[in-house]
Amino acid sequence: MQRFTVNIKLPARTLTGALSAPNKGAADWGWQGLIAYGCHSLVLIVDANTAQTLQVLERHKASVVKVKWAKENYHHNIGSPYSLRLASADATGKIIVWDVATGTARCEIQEHAKPIQDMQWLWNQDASRDLLLAVHPPNYIVLWNADTGTKLWKKSYAENILSFSFDPFDPSRLALLTSEGIVFISDFSPSKAPASSGKKVYISSPHSSPSHNKLAAATGAKKALDKVKILISNEKPRQVANIYSQIKFCIPVYFIDIIKVCKVISFKKDNSLCAESVTLNDCLQLSYLPSKRNYMLLLYPREILILDLEVNQTVGVIAIERTGVPFLQVIPCFQRDGLFCLHENGCITLRVRRSNCSITGTPNEEPDPDPVQELIYDLRSQCDAIRVTKTVRPFSMVCCPVNENSAALIVSDGRVMIWELKSSVSGRNVRNSSSSASPLYSPVSFCGIPVGTFQNKLPDLSLDNMIAGQGTVAGEEQLRGSFLQEVHLKFLLTGLLSGLPLPPFAIRMCPPLTTKNIKQYEPILAVGTSNGSVLVFHLTSGLLHKELSIHSCEVKGIEWISLTGFISFATSTPNNLGLVRNELQLVDLPTGRSIAFRGERGNDEPAIEMIKVSHLKQYLAVVFKDKPLEIWDVRTCTLLREMSKNFPIATALEWSPSHNLKSLRKKQLAAREAMARQTVASDTEVSSVESSVISLLQEAESKSELSHNISAREHFVFTAADGQVYHLTVEGNSVKDSARIPPDGSMGSITCIAWKGDILVLGDVDGNLNFWDLKARVSRGIPTHRSWVKKIRFAPGKGNHKLLAMYNDGAEIWDSKEVQMVSSLRSGRNVNFRILDVDWCTSDKVVLASDDGCIRVLDLSLKPS
Repeated sequence: MQRFTVNIKLPARTLTGALSAPNKGAADWGWQGLIAYGCHSLVLIVDANTAQTLQVLERHKASVVKVKWAKENYHHNIGSPYSLRLASADATGKIIVWDVATGTARCEIQEHAKPIQDMQWLWNQDASRDLLLAVHPPNYIVLWNADTGTKLWKKSYAENILSFSFDPFDPSRLALLTSEGIVFISDFSPSKAPASSGKKVYISSPHSSPSHNKLAAATGAKKALDKVKILISNEKPRQVANIYSQIKFCIPVYFIDIIKVCKVISFKKDNSLCAESVTLNDCLQLSYLPSKRNYMLLLYPREILILDLEVNQTVGVIAIERTGVPFLQVIPCFQRDGLFCLHENGCITLRVRRSNCSITGTPNEEPDPDPVQELIYDLRSQCDAIRVTKTVRPFSMVCCPVNENSAALIVSDGRVMIWELKSSVSGRNVRNSSSSASPLYSPVSFCGIPVGTFQNKLPDLSLDNMIAGQGTVAGEEQLRGSFLQEVHLKFLLTGLLSGLPLPPFAIRMCPPLTTKNIKQYEPILAVGTSNGSVLVFHLTSGLLHKELSIHSCEVKGIEWISLTGFISFATSTPNNLGLVRNELQLVDLPTGRSIAFRGERGNDEPAIEMIKVSHLKQYLAVVFKDKPLEIWDVRTCTLLREMSKNFPIATALEWSPSHNLKSLRKKQLAAREAMARQTVASDTEVSSVESSVISLLQEAESKSELSHNISAREHFVFTAADGQVYHLTVEGNSVKDSARIPPDGSMGSITCIAWKGDILVLGDVDGNLNFWDLKARVSRGIPTHRSWVKKIRFAPGKGNHKLLAMYNDGAEIWDSKEVQMVSSLRSGRNVNFRILDVDWCTSDKVVLASDDGCIRVLDLSLKPS
């Protein structure tokens, strides 16, 4: 027999949703295959292989703006083991260095109270592996010891610093992107601040000069060709009076339809620049190319410029068509000369440099005495775009730093889409190509091992064994001895992590674990959303189990009727008369089938305030705002009683945990046993052993029928607006008024009731909790000095008297037996979010839904572990 185990202990976790605007760009892919990104003030760690959230780091008080994984390119041993270190910075200027494995902060750094513009771990870790360089607004770069939080040095510059990039070939070289240009630093050192202020370089717009504006004499498309220049000088563009005298710093680049690609700079009669002059203000990104020494790229919304820093010339332009989608981000590769580009529609494209690119003149044009190689990047693959709306747009892209064949897209609605690059043989063998875009070939060997006899190509382990280097097909002598396979690249979606929609939420945990349901139990949480859908999460893994589109308006409440079914209700916006459309749906979770529980009822009536299912899941009480309540039979979906118009309006309601099911079962079992004895006595040949077997079978049969046929008596209490408590009994088709308790003068209007065992707790609009001991017939009122008590719930488990109370400004856990507060959480003091809904997950875990779009599973201390 297969052993069945259930994980009773749920881990504390956080389910996240939509991101905030400052989170844009706060993402990084680590060497270990983990993706870190910011969601409001949280830092999420996602496994790229399984698309599961492994860790949520919660310590920041403001939105996270940058995250960076620490480098691990140093010698490791027992004394220096591998570790999961991550640095995150928020909008208040605080930097936290995390030990991701334990979820604890190793170090906190604070210099100023403004958002960190950029930060990077030093990649050359021979001297120290704990050095972190950060840009503190407006114009400071600070080197920190991230292990101790010590500031090693600080350097200020004249312009505001936007970002920076290290030269991957020389650790002493650093480029700063400022509001007015680029500052090149050539004396960067961990031991001391740069002595000089760096070399300032200004880049003006593309321009056509008379000496380099000779159109090609050829016909057709050649007439549209022109030479484009990017002026790199040490003077600001507004100070350049005569651009033609600087032409020796310019280099032409050919491409078609210059009007679509570049912004043209023009001069007034007084040689001053006109309003069309463009500086680096619209430059989105600056980065060295890790695949080519002394090359740099500049990213603009509609073009990418490739600069050769040795000759101060532009050697490549990647332009977007006029109808094309602008760029948002670019990540250069180091294994091959390629670029991962993110566009505004969420599309990720891969562009690879064309082989044997050089600038050559036309036949009728004078030869250039100093020809320079032109870099052309061809579009090789692109993934599907997302549907961009007002609230859904791409935020950032990260690429696997080890294999460079996977990219992850972080979307503003909380989705993480992992796209993996795959190669396929084109189906024909080629040795040579005359097309403008040179073909891509699969490598003939990897690490010195040739492709197997029965292999078409190498497996897609990384980018460098998917496509051969540009130098592989550079010469005829290489082609003679190699049989090359042309390959094509495509993106495949291999991972998707969905986030929660925008708040508000209504949450409800499934019935608790018991000894009877241990074989069927799964810790399932139902989340009602504002768009009418119900999300079902498995809290052991934190993954979305199902998404059910049930309602057409906001879900206000959910009640489980079994481990596999629940009832949810939603209300539309009120009309001019204050009436709404109520939707009450009974949902079967395994099939996803839903039926209208109240049939045709629900149009143009007062809004449903709450629904409450009885302890045995037999009856349902529906409470309205300005209408007497209704009592329904859950098993048959029939209305048992609709209270009369003069019946008081309920402000709070709760079912009693006591019932007479056990006594009913005993009576039916006694009757069946008597029948069995009569049957056995009439048959004289039946042995005593057989009669005992018969009795056991009849008992099992009776138990199976009890849950379906017996209508046990249950009762509930509710309070009216005047504070009077009404006690009603429901049995079968009858609903009887049992007793009435006069109101307590020390309490205001009752808003919620909780009942467990002999303890009844009431909460009111003034923040008072009243504990009733029904057995001892005593009550005790506790003023919490909090606002309106919105909800109270007892913890599951026999003998567990913990009580969870939700207020406008937070939540508390009470011990109802001792009438003592166990823990408290207050918005604005302990946390910076407001609680929307609460419930118990297990006997020692609570779940909170908050207005920052997150759902948190916390322990009894109400603190994230």
